[in-house]
Amino acid sequence: MSDSVVVDLEPAAVFAAIADLTRYSEWLEVHVGWRSEVPEPGELAVGDELTSVVRINRTKVRFEWTVAVVDPTSALEFTGISGPKLFRVTARLRFTVVPEGVGSRVGLAIVLSGPPLSGPLGRMAAASVDDDVAQSLGRFAAVFSA
Repeated sequence: MSDSVVVDLEPAAVFAAIADLTRYSEWLEVHVGWRSEVPEPGELAVGDELTSVVRINRTKVRFEWTVAVVDPTSALEFTGISGPKLFRVTARLRFTVVPEGVGSRVGLAIVLSGPPLSGPLGRMAAASVDDDVAQSLGRFAAVFSA
């Protein structure tokens, strides 16, 4: 589940926006809220651990996240786990930034896996996340290009 959008912002400004975790509720459709302290903008580092609640197909799920990649020139990535081992869902949330014309192309990919996502319910959740990715990028453009 991935998509991208072009915005009229320089890559450094885009990265600053996606690295500002306090603003996720303004544009990241799956984000319900943080349940841990979050680093100040500009202080996010590989290995930081965070807890949040996300919405997957109208179900709220608590995730334990680890910051996996912080590259101010191109990417920010989180890996997450939720639930007990038998019902564990793993996630990868990856943002990319690529210069394009006078602005930047912002990419968002959300990858979910685990036993609860197999079968018909899993396909519904995947379709829901596809919609959430597209809506998030549209909201990102509206919030930060305004």
